[in-house]
Amino acid sequence: MTPNPYAIERPETYVKRPPPKPRPLPEPAEATAAKPAEPSKTRARYPSDLSDSQWRRVQPLVERPENRRGRRPNVSMREIVDAMHYRWTTNCAWRMLPHDFPPWNTVYFYYRAWRSKGILPRLQAMLIERPVIAETLADQRERQSA
Repeated sequence: MTPNPYAIERPETYVKRPPPKPRPLPEPAEATAAKPAEPSKTRARYPSDLSDSQWRRVQPLVERPENRRGRRPNVSMREIVDAMHYRWTTNCAWRMLPHDFPPWNTVYFYYRAWRSKGILPRLQAMLIERPVIAETLADQRERQSA
């Protein structure tokens, strides 16, 4: 067999890379479940941000169940709902969300998922369209479950 004239000559010795650093262990489930969703302290508050009472009403709709498998979200659901509420009140484009919020494509992902599951109309009713009706519906459900 004839040698290939276009072959690249490789050096005899290669530089060895250091072994990869070990990854930190994930937090136990109890530690992650105990953290309450609080408004972000790293960004300025907008007038459209949810109050604590509004968040308590909306939280059961959007929070992920503890026993659900898969990767946990990297962003707070409260921040996602705040970003959606900002968009609804200002009527801005998705890509024009302020950089204080999570990335627009993350917010849009949850928007589409909740819209397909039927969560979005209830969320809008609780926050924008009919807050009084949504409160009475929530109160009726609480009375029925009690």
